[in-house]
Amino acid sequence: MPPRARDLVKAVADPLVRTAVGDGRRRALVDDALARLAPRRSRRVDLTGWTTPELLAHLAEPASGRPRPPRRRVGADTVAQVNAVSGLLPTEAVPLARSITDCAPPLGVPAGPTLRAVLESYLPQSLRAFEASRARGPNPEAEALLMAQLALLLQVAQDVRRAEADDNDLALRVQDGFLRERFAALRPSELTLDPARWSPRPWPEADEPSRPATGPGGGGSGGQVPRSNASARVDADPVVVFPTGRAGARRISFRLAVPKGYPATVGAVVESRHAAVSFRHAETRRWFAARRRTGFPSAQTDLTLATDVAGLRRLLVYAASPARAEPLGSVVFVRDDRGAQTGMPTVLANRAGAAYTVVCSGYAIADGLVLRNESTLYPDLRSACVGFGYRDITWLDPDTPIV
Repeated sequence: MPPRARDLVKAVADPLVRTAVGDGRRRALVDDALARLAPRRSRRVDLTGWTTPELLAHLAEPASGRPRPPRRRVGADTVAQVNAVSGLLPTEAVPLARSITDCAPPLGVPAGPTLRAVLESYLPQSLRAFEASRARGPNPEAEALLMAQLALLLQVAQDVRRAEADDNDLALRVQDGFLRERFAALRPSELTLDPARWSPRPWPEADEPSRPATGPGGGGSGGQVPRSNASARVDADPVVVFPTGRAGARRISFRLAVPKGYPATVGAVVESRHAAVSFRHAETRRWFAARRRTGFPSAQTDLTLATDVAGLRRLLVYAASPARAEPLGSVVFVRDDRGAQTGMPTVLANRAGAAYTVVCSGYAIADGLVLRNESTLYPDLRSACVGFGYRDITWLDPDTPIV
């Protein structure tokens, strides 16, 4: 309540209270009781860009009158930066950059200074440098330099993670010195480094480690052909690759299972190789949805979308639901026309400030269609599209693109 309004209410209420209870000890007891009963307004937390594990961890904390500082995974801001510029980056660079952020420890676990520097300094610095170079037009040399830097950072992040797990202080110091030497000349304004400096051989010593994987999911982040009933979780092995092309899948379908009668929408934002963006969605019919037979007591309803892989550059799959009492856990099942399938556990937040859950993103590269469980929250569809770099879209309102 504004101070002026509070003073006005107090001026009107004080005489009434004094008449009813008088002054002295009785009045002090009444004032103390009213102060205890007064509702404590906590500052509303902006959930935009949070992952569903971060939301659930926040909701699990005991309630208090004081605002709670958000618990975010290390590198969360860098993940948002990668997603926001994904439309400008080379397609192969996005899964590679996200593989670096996958090296962050689980939510609530601190990261060492070298790994934190990779996630929060060196990787954002490379992305900003590429953005500055890309602003002047297509730059193949800048793209090659960026890919070399990302490959190097991925290897270092994996090595640092192993050194931290082994508590190897010497290896950590070597990695830290190596990074400082390699990135000393990098400026966030442009990429002006000598390409020879960023050769695929990333280590100067004779006993150099193996070359980092430059494909998505390198180093155990899940980049393999999905097997039947495989599970890709947002906080553990989030990536799967569906082979596409002549011998691979030509069509991918997404199926969201929700309780019968549950109001929900599943949709996809699809960008072609020619930068054309299209939208598609399916929604439940609240009262007349057909029950899917599962052999279990509770009725379920499916929302299914399918898209062709031919000509696809990237896509975004989301789910939306109105505000309700509790979040709803569900799974999006992904299947191609050759029978390969994976499940992506996710959560519908059911909150006004987080009505949309971006379930997964996809990027078509040489290895196939790279799908990543994002499970990231946004207040509306426009915010979700902007958050993942889909910017050349005209909107009627925050949830309605002009199509």
